[in-house]
Amino acid sequence: MTPIPTTTDSNRMIGKLCVGGAWACAHGDFGGLRFVAQQLSVYVPEPFHGELVALACLCNDDPDRAAALWNRLKDRL
Repeated sequence: MTPIPTTTDSNRMIGKLCVGGAWACAHGDFGGLRFVAQQLSVYVPEPFHGELVALACLCNDDPDRAAALWNRLKDRL
C-alpha cells in the first residue's frame, strides 16, 4: 500500500472534517455526515477510503450503523 502524501494543509482539512463529522453525528445530521465521509475519502488511503465510502452509503440507508461506524473510524483518522 502506497501512503498518500500528507501536508500541513491536508492534515488541517482532515481535522476540520473530523470535527464536522462528529458534530453532524451528534446532531443526527446524516446528510452532513455523508458529505464529510465523502470529502474525507479523498484524503486517506485504503482501508480508510473504502470504510468512508461505506459510511457514506450507510448514512442514507441505516443511520444507526452509520453512527456506530463513524464512532469507530473517527479516532483512527
